[in-house]
Amino acid sequence: MLPDLEKRERSPVPYIAIHRTTMAPPKEELVVNAGDISLTLTSGPLSFSYSVPMKRFGAGVASMTLGERQISLPSGSYVKIDTLIRSFTDSERERVALAIAEAASLITLRYPHLLENKLFEGVVNSKNSAVVWSEGPMTLTASPSITPEIVAGTLQNDFSHVQKLDESDRTRLQLATRWFRRGCEAVNQVDKFLFFWTVLEIYPAKGTTHVARETANLLQQKIYKNMNSSDVKNKLGLGHMHSMRGKIVHAGQAFVEDAEWGIFEQRLEKLRATTTVCLRLLGGLPPGDDLERFIK
Repeated sequence: MLPDLEKRERSPVPYIAIHRTTMAPPKEELVVNAGDISLTLTSGPLSFSYSVPMKRFGAGVASMTLGERQISLPSGSYVKIDTLIRSFTDSERERVALAIAEAASLITLRYPHLLENKLFEGVVNSKNSAVVWSEGPMTLTASPSITPEIVAGTLQNDFSHVQKLDESDRTRLQLATRWFRRGCEAVNQVDKFLFFWTVLEIYPAKGTTHVARETANLLQQKIYKNMNSSDVKNKLGLGHMHSMRGKIVHAGQAFVEDAEWGIFEQRLEKLRATTTVCLRLLGGLPPGDDLERFIK
């Protein structure tokens, strides 16, 4: 288990974002001070390292250690945004993320085409610190062992089946899975929630605003035929998810606070399982039993 960073007193930890720019490389470093944030216009080269969790998996076994990744950027034209993390708390995480986003956005508002792409954002190591500070929880799951031959054979069947879908369903599947992958890969839990909810907006809601109702109807018709759709909706908490989505979007929630974490985690878990089953149904694949523990 990684140390509980919130309970440890330590020196401030550097947090940076680096963007490649379209301007000519500066002849010397130019620094813009903006309170707790500083912007450096530089021609590089830039070199830094950051810590990453190293996960290892065996047959029914999983472990995690701390590793280091080195980044070297050649001479060019960059903007580096710097700040310091003073504590490993939810409020500090939100302050840093919003401050970095504000700084990059102010640059773009003034010079819309200056920032070409973001090359890195996150905590970096210093001579006094080497830490991992993720936007969301780090999970480690030991799964039953499965042979590569079984995986390859099953996937061959699935891909062959999906390729036989009609054009409309295949297009919808591809659009929905684009957002599903974003949800799977996002670290920030609020981002995950919005990405997975977008999947349901594409299917089964098909662009309507009745996401919870259409999702419950699909699951009732295809899987839970002995239940009515309102019971399916209530068991999965789809109405609560819709309200949470509104809170995130309309109130501008960026992170999950500690006091909300338990209920948010439960709803996110149900939402991911729901999108998984709905996409399997869209692709004509076996629905699986991902929802059974929530329905019974």
